[in-house]
Formats: sequence, C-alpha cells, structure tokens
Amino acid sequence: MTVLCLEQVRKGLRGLVGLIEKRKRPVVYTDFADEIGEGELITLPGISPGVDAEKFRAKAEKFLHKHENDPQSLSSGLTSR
Repeated sequence: MTVLCLEQVRKGLRGLVGLIEKRKRPVVYTDFADEIGEGELITLPGISPGVDAEKFRAKAEKFLHKHENDPQSLSSGLTSR
C-alpha cells in the first residue's frame, strides 16, 4: 500500500460520503483510557518531512508559465485546490 494509493482511496471515499442517508442517530458516550506506548521514530522511504521549498517553487513557476496568457485559469487554478 503506497501513499499515492491511500490518497486515491481517500478521494474516492470523499465522493461517496454525500450518498450516505442523513438520519438522527443516538449519541454514544465513551470512557476509554488511551493506552499509547513508547513512540518509535521510523523513516519512510521517498517521503520527506515538511515542504521542499525548491520543489514547491519549481512547481509554482511551471504552473504560472503554463497559464501566463490565461488569467481565468490562473484564478480558478488557485481556488480549486
């Protein structure tokens, strides 16, 4: 299971949420104690923490150059994300 695969599943499920019938459901109260053990630092290959500023800048510049003659797509491209 990859991060990309999980993201595709998440987006697919997001589209289905609106199809769930809305109905009144009883409130459920719980009183569970968290049982979190010691944390463990792991390394995920291919995943970098935080934002890679250079990659972000390159992606933004590519988008702007691609749409520099179409202001309408620039404004809709920025708000659709």
